[in-house]
Amino acid sequence: MEQRNITKDEAQNYIDSSIIAFDQKSAEAFYSEIGVSVVRKKDGQLITAFSQKDFDESAKEIIKVAKKYGL
Repeated sequence: MEQRNITKDEAQNYIDSSIIAFDQKSAEAFYSEIGVSVVRKKDGQLITAFSQKDFDESAKEIIKVAKKYGL
């Protein structure tokens, strides 16, 4: 997060405004139109976050599909 200059408040905003979440074995990834936050399940610790400007093509596609199908 520090490398990307994202504050904890911004990371929380990504979670609060998420349109889809992926429940993985040890973490949950929250995708919003403005960014993504990944939270460790066992303790709720924020693992990483990145803003929309850092979206790769797969993140863009996830958002596109989630919006299209109202997921």
